Amino acid sequence: FRIAIGIVILLQFAAVLPDFEKLFSSNSIIPQDIMSVFTPDWLITFSKIVSFLQTLGIEESATMAITKVSFITLCILIITGFYSRISALLLLILQIALLKGSSFFAYGADFFTSMSLFYLILFPADQHFSLRNFIFGRKPGHSNITPVKRLFQIHISIAYFFSGLDK
Repeated sequence: FRIAIGIVILLQFAAVLPDFEKLFSSNSIIPQDIMSVFTPDWLITFSKIVSFLQTLGIEESATMAITKVSFITLCILIITGFYSRISALLLLILQIALLKGSSFFAYGADFFTSMSLFYLILFPADQHFSLRNFIFGRKPGHSNITPVKRLFQIHISIAYFFSGLDK
C-alpha cells in the first residue's frame, strides 16, 4: 500500500510539475484572490504560506522550488519506507495546502490522495520492505492491522457507494 500510494502521488505530482507555476503562483491562470473566495479564513493554503514567507523576505520562486523539492522528497521517503508515517503527515499537510487553496483545479483523485495519506499515517506501513529497517537493522515485527484495514475498506466502500449513487 505504502509503495503503491507513494508512486501514484509522485506520478500525479510529476504530471502537474510543468504547470506548477501556472496553477499555484501569484500569476496563476485563476488569480489567488478569486480562489480564496471559496476558502475559509482559518484554513492554511499555499497562497497564505507564500504570502507569509514573503513577509520574512523569502521570494515566491524560492518557496515554489522548496515546495516542489519537498513534495518529491516526501514521496520518495514514503516509497522507500524511511519514516513513512512522518513523511505522510508532512505530505498530507502540504497536499491539503495546495489542494484547498486551488479548489478549481481539484478533482476526485486529489481527495483519494488525501485519504490515502491519512491511512498511511495510521498504518504501520514501514514495517516491511523499508529503508528504515535496512539502515537500523530492525526485524519486521508483527502488528495487527485488521482494524485499520477494515476501517479503510468501509471508507472506500462508502465513497464508491455514494459516487455511484450520485452518478
